[in-house]
Amino acid sequence: KMFNKIFEILYKFFLKIEYGKKLKIEKGVSFRKGLTIIIKKNARLKICKNTFFNNYCSINVLDCVEIGENCLFGENVKIYDHNHIFNRKKLINECDYNKSSIKIGNNCWICSNVIILKGVKIGDNSVIGANCVISEDIPSNTIVRSNNNLEMRRIKRGK
Repeated sequence: KMFNKIFEILYKFFLKIEYGKKLKIEKGVSFRKGLTIIIKKNARLKICKNTFFNNYCSINVLDCVEIGENCLFGENVKIYDHNHIFNRKKLINECDYNKSSIKIGNNCWICSNVIILKGVKIGDNSVIGANCVISEDIPSNTIVRSNNNLEMRRIKRGK
């Protein structure tokens, strides 16, 4: 545990040196091994207090990603605020990107193997079940789960 805590502190320090003002990590943010953060020029990432990332999460930012307080991320969660613009006349690695910010509210649980795509807003107190691909807004107090047919179902949570 002590080694993990030291590594976490060093990694946060490294991220702050590499990204400077593009990255804001508040107190109590913690993570396990394999967290990958990429923030491109003119992009911003904010992670609010007491948020936890499990093993092998990835956040890729070309525009803006904001993650609220007291969130919990399962293993292998991927967050992308951009997508390739496909053009048949160009090689895919020469194409530009569509970008749109992502906002994840407070007290959200994002379960394992979830992918969150550009332009999404996830409301406070929401749960995104394992293996979901989120490409549209999720209202507050909502549970989203994937069924065997790979369809997603939203369930409004009681207060």
